[in-house]
Amino acid sequence: MPYKRKQDDQHNDGSYPSKHISRDDTFVGSQMDDEMLSEQNQHATTLAPSLEHGERYHAAGKRDVELYIRTYNTLLRSSGEINLKALIQAHYNIDSSLHPDARKPYPDMSAFIYSVLRLPDAISQCELVLLGQSEEVFLQQGFHVNKWQAVTASARRRKWFYNGKRTLAVYVASVSDTDDIVPVLVAFQIEWNKMYYLLNEDPTTMQLLETEVDPGSPVFSEISKVLRQRLHIAVDDWQRLQVIWGEHLWEKLHDIGMQKKNFNLRMLGGSHVGYVKATRKWWAPVRNLLDTLGLPDRPVYFVSSNTHSMINLLSGFSLRNEKALIDFARSGADPYLAEECRKIQEGTVPGNWQNFLYFATREWINTAAGQEAARTRAQEAQDRGIWHVGARHGLEIDAQVFELSKLIPADIDPRSRMSGLDILKKSDAVILNIDYPLGMAAYRMMREIMENLSQICGIYVLGKAATLNGSIGDVMISNVIMDEHSQNTYWFDNMFRANEVQHI
Repeated sequence: MPYKRKQDDQHNDGSYPSKHISRDDTFVGSQMDDEMLSEQNQHATTLAPSLEHGERYHAAGKRDVELYIRTYNTLLRSSGEINLKALIQAHYNIDSSLHPDARKPYPDMSAFIYSVLRLPDAISQCELVLLGQSEEVFLQQGFHVNKWQAVTASARRRKWFYNGKRTLAVYVASVSDTDDIVPVLVAFQIEWNKMYYLLNEDPTTMQLLETEVDPGSPVFSEISKVLRQRLHIAVDDWQRLQVIWGEHLWEKLHDIGMQKKNFNLRMLGGSHVGYVKATRKWWAPVRNLLDTLGLPDRPVYFVSSNTHSMINLLSGFSLRNEKALIDFARSGADPYLAEECRKIQEGTVPGNWQNFLYFATREWINTAAGQEAARTRAQEAQDRGIWHVGARHGLEIDAQVFELSKLIPADIDPRSRMSGLDILKKSDAVILNIDYPLGMAAYRMMREIMENLSQICGIYVLGKAATLNGSIGDVMISNVIMDEHSQNTYWFDNMFRANEVQHI
C-alpha cells in the first residue's frame, strides 16, 4: 500500500476517535481567543501527515488517482450496493487539492462546503445514493423516480430525486459524472464524521444546539462562538456556512451530531450502450425542432456555452427593457445593484454596462413588472428565430437554436455589432447552442450531433475552466488538449486570439 498506517489510529469511516482530539477546558467556557484557534488550525493544517499519524510522507501521483478511479468504477460495476468506507483510503491517497486536510482530525471546511454546494440539501437525510443513466433504468430496477421529489444542488446542474425515505437518485450522463459525484460524496462523509465526533466529545455541545435562543440576542452570538470553537472552524468559514444554511445552521449541525454518515452507493446500468441511448433521447427533441422548422440540412455553427450567454447577446431583451432595468436598479430593492449601477454610470469601476443589464435582468424578472415582460419573452425570441429546447431525458443539458436570417441587427449587443450585419438576412445557417456538458458527456453529445447534422461549419466551446495560475476574470485560450481518458493529446489552431478578448 502507498501508505503505512496504524490500524488503531483511525476509524474505517474516515473519522477520528476523540482520543486524537485534544481541546483546552477553556473551550467549554468559550474563552479561547480566536487568534489562538486560527494558529492552532493553521498548525494542524501544515503538519506533515507523518507527524500526525506516524505515516511516511507520500507524494500522490497519477497512479494513485488512477487507482482511486479504478477502485470505485470496479465496485460500482458489481450488481449490489457498495459502502463508501471502502473508498476512504483511496481518497486519502490521492492528496486531492480540493481536500488537502482530509486526514486531519479537524474539519477541512473548504472541502466540506465544496461538497455541500454540489449535493442536494436532502443528502443530510440519506443513506443510499442511486446512479442511473435514464428513467427507464431506474424503473427496471423498481425505483419510480418519476414519482419522487425533484431536488437540486446549488453548484451543479444535475437531476436528483429524493424518495423522502433516505434514498437519493441521480442521473449520470457519462463516466465523468461518476468521477464528479463519488469523490464529493466521500469528502462529504469524511468531513461530516469529523464534526460528528467533535460535536459529541463534550455532551454540552449538543445541548447548546438544542437551546431555543433568539438569533438576534447576545446569548445566541456567544453560543455560536462556543460551537464554532469546539468544531475548530475559522470565523470566515463559519460565516460561509451561515450564508449557505441560513437560519437552519444549528439544525444542520444538530443533524450532524445525531449520527455518523455511512453512505451506500449503487450504480444501475452504467454500460456504454446505456450512455449512448441516454444521449440519443436527449437529441431527439432537438432533432424534432429542426425538422419542424425545416432546418436539418442547413449549415450549422455549433456552440457549447451557457444558455444565457448567446440569447443575451442576440435577442435584445435586456436592451429593449433598459429603462425598466435602470429604474429597478436605482429603486434600491437590491442595494448591491443600486450601488453597482451608480459606479458604472459614474465610471468609477471598469464594469461593462451591457453586462450589468444582463445581470440585473436576472433579478428584475422576479418582480411583478419583470414577470409581465418575461411572459412575452419566449414569443419575442421566437419572432427573432430563437428557439429553446429544455432538458427532458436524464441529461440536464438545454439546447437553443438561432436562425441567423431572422436576427435583428439592432438587437445585437453593441460589442458584437459590425458592418454588413444586414447580410445575415440572406443566410441559411443556424447556430446550435447547448448548455455546456461535463467531461465525457460532451464527447457523446458532440458525436451524436456530428452523426445527425451534415454541415458543421464551426465548433466553438466556451465555459469555465480551472487554471494553475491566473486571476479571477482571466480568459484562457487553449491550443492543446490532453484527454485523460484516451491519453491522447490534441493540438489545434484556436481561432481566438488574446487581443480579441482583452477589452471585453
